[in-house]
Amino acid sequence: MNAETFLSQYFINKDTSCISSHFVNGHEFAVVMEGNQRKLVKQSPDEIVEESFHYTVQDLVGATKSARKILKRSYKQVPVPFAPEKSIMLIRCPSIDRFGCHWLVHSKIIDIHPKGKKQTTAEMVNGHFLTVNLSFRQLHTQRMEASFVREMILLRGEMQPYIFSLQSL
Repeated sequence: MNAETFLSQYFINKDTSCISSHFVNGHEFAVVMEGNQRKLVKQSPDEIVEESFHYTVQDLVGATKSARKILKRSYKQVPVPFAPEKSIMLIRCPSIDRFGCHWLVHSKIIDIHPKGKKQTTAEMVNGHFLTVNLSFRQLHTQRMEASFVREMILLRGEMQPYIFSLQSL
């Protein structure tokens, strides 16, 4: 991995399946799995997610608050809606070395497999496998919650506000 192969910036798109921490000489960078490609980026995974939200005129903090409100939770990690209409719900997972993190796109996870008590391997589209520092139950719950939050957001988008007028009386 030489310096010329690093992208300076990356934005999440419909082909993104996961964004993982990668450390070089103590500096955190990201490895992005996009389709069959592996891209190296000079940003941390958290920076990529934050900048992708800003690029689409959204806010990570607001999206997290919305997910917490839907799930009726005021704490703990929740899946974050990035583009629910495109099935892009993000799940943040600690890496097995506990120094970095992974952001998984829930719709790109084919299956999950327990790896001991506190780790799980996610089988991603295009043959990628990624081990995260969450138990099978925790990652399974995050996947279920991501689907629920997505459906709730899509349903809310379909709802037409009821307009009351005096003429209807």
